[in-house]
Amino acid sequence: MAGRRGKYYPAITPEILLRAYSIGLFPMAEAADDP
Repeated sequence: MAGRRGKYYPAITPEILLRAYSIGLFPMAEAADDP
């Protein structure tokens, strides 16, 4: 989707990703072999 970023697709910075993980937006498995 190159060229479609703007007010509809804001840049996702490392800080935003870290914040999303910290609040549980992307649930992680308990272990490497968990589904």
